[in-house]
Amino acid sequence: MKEKLVIVGVGTHSEDVVYFVQKHDLFDIVCFTVDRDYIVSNEYMGKPVYPFEDLEKYVDPEDVKVFIAISWFNYMNKYKRQKFEQLKARGFHFANLISPLASVNCTYIGEGNWIQDLTVIGFDSKIGDNNTICAQSQVGHHTVIGNHNVMSGRATVGGRTIIGDHNYLGLCSVVFNELTIGNKNLIGGSAIIKSSLPDCTITTAPEYHTKQATEKTLEFIISPKGVEFLKTFR
Repeated sequence: MKEKLVIVGVGTHSEDVVYFVQKHDLFDIVCFTVDRDYIVSNEYMGKPVYPFEDLEKYVDPEDVKVFIAISWFNYMNKYKRQKFEQLKARGFHFANLISPLASVNCTYIGEGNWIQDLTVIGFDSKIGDNNTICAQSQVGHHTVIGNHNVMSGRATVGGRTIIGDHNYLGLCSVVFNELTIGNKNLIGGSAIIKSSLPDCTITTAPEYHTKQATEKTLEFIISPKGVEFLKTFR
């Protein structure tokens, strides 16, 4: 019998999760949950929608797994982390959505991760909590990925590299071997990182442009209101 799954969030990101779970027959989706103020219907994709604040009234934390389907585009995974920590404190456990088409060779993996099709995770690597590693990405051997990160499709991280928390690695970006990437870095699509990065660095391609930012600025950029900033980056 498949484990029961509760999905946090309703919207296009949730639809992607549902498709993935059903495609690979990973879990039995039983309901969705969002904050009470955001409930516009008591049903979504044929399943009930329950208020996040009262979720325990509808499901037993020991009887289900939870997956948080909130896009990274909400303030650099800030809200996704908040929901993760709140549910963790309330006794819930989190599902890892791991594609059977992925090659996962890590010695440790936390909770709430989404590892998509054709991803390769190298030998003796370690993956923390609440990460999304998109299709055809590669994580090198003996590499450590922290928490609340996103690796977009075909992103590559070399061996013996350390990635902190709340980082975004864009499509086809490359981080070389034996580097340390701090927290809340925005690495643009196709960017090639050959040296370690501190916290709150923005890197764009095709030219190698790097700019330091504050945590507040990074969170603003990665929001619906902040995307225009990147067009004037230089």
